[in-house]
Amino acid sequence: MRGGRPWRAKVARVQPNTQRNAGLWLALFAALAIAFFALAVSNAVYETTSPFWLTFHVLLRKTYSIVAFALVGFALSQATRFGGTTRRTLRIAISIGLYSALIELGQRFVSGARESLAQQSFDVACGIIGGGLGALIAQIFASRARRDR
Repeated sequence: MRGGRPWRAKVARVQPNTQRNAGLWLALFAALAIAFFALAVSNAVYETTSPFWLTFHVLLRKTYSIVAFALVGFALSQATRFGGTTRRTLRIAISIGLYSALIELGQRFVSGARESLAQQSFDVACGIIGGGLGALIAQIFASRARRDR
């Protein structure tokens, strides 16, 4: 208690600026969602990523669509966590599934894609799987961060 200031004797743990973090994650989420939407409705990107000579091009496209949806789901999960709310994995997965359905509408009306309802449903399922995977990974990182404190 030097100098008559007992409150200085204790070292306070500095909390991260959660509002700033939430804003950064929200900006990243929006940027990823817009970028992936633009890529998804582009015929040029579709033709580049679907070479006819590659026999497993559909599996490849679905795999990286799940990875892309996982990135968007991870960013959304982080934005909601730092924003003070916690979203369950299922809510994030459904949100990203709805985003995937918007992409399907964009592909139909912007680029003129004519996929069957089954194909579109499978693509939306990939969105749900990817979004859930991204949210699950975000929860694992959050629990590790809490444990390490």
